Amino acid sequence: MALWGRRDRRGDDAAGTGPAPGADGWAEVAFRRRRVRFAIDDPGDSVQKHLVRGSFYEPGLLRRHVEMVPRGTTVVDVGANVGNHCVFYALSGAGRVYPFEPNPRANLLLRRTVAANSGLDAVDLTHVDHGVGAEPAELFPHTPGRRNLGSTRLAERGEAGEAPVQVVPLDSLTLQGRVTLLKIDVEGMELAVLAGAERLVAEHRPALAIEVDDESQDAFWDWAEHCRYHVVHAVKMYRRNINYVCIPRGSGRSPAIHL
Repeated sequence: MALWGRRDRRGDDAAGTGPAPGADGWAEVAFRRRRVRFAIDDPGDSVQKHLVRGSFYEPGLLRRHVEMVPRGTTVVDVGANVGNHCVFYALSGAGRVYPFEPNPRANLLLRRTVAANSGLDAVDLTHVDHGVGAEPAELFPHTPGRRNLGSTRLAERGEAGEAPVQVVPLDSLTLQGRVTLLKIDVEGMELAVLAGAERLVAEHRPALAIEVDDESQDAFWDWAEHCRYHVVHAVKMYRRNINYVCIPRGSGRSPAIHL
């Protein structure tokens, strides 16, 4: 169910002549026995359109992700977009969730969503403005996909007058709690994120939820072998990448790949 402001059933809206969905910039999504308000700015966006319809984006993957997160532990969400994933993690029992979203437009919507809902104290916005990479840098967000904030990539050059965003390696940050899930969705920068998280991976051995572009497949599998990770779930939901869920070897679960 999606709610877009008050609607009087006796008035024009009941006859279909009231505001179109998205008119007030909010969607409402049911989660167990509560409802969550999401700030949105484009009801046709590839993620936001699901929120408008009253459901989380990629709910099947989200359920697999939270299976890897013991209650009270920490999740790192790299490429948080408008907050779909980090809100789900927080409501599912994570003790702390660190979202990273350098796209100013998506970042603003995520912040509005966190502010609008009680019960999201687990979402820690300390590092939300940063991009994540192999080393410190200043890059510019670029969104090539029409109505797809999730297609944003970081580039070395920006438009005239555009401000760069700070990119940091995860290993340069202080993160509270035991990190049990590292989620990465960064449109081709996934190996750079992993390169900047060597210490985090070695010390915490988190489960990994990662979208890998086709051109990075060989490098990703080499990383998984080198770092001793099993792929326990893989799904090709989109033409140019595959979503993986991975666990460190020795965690007691058997690998099972489903494409």
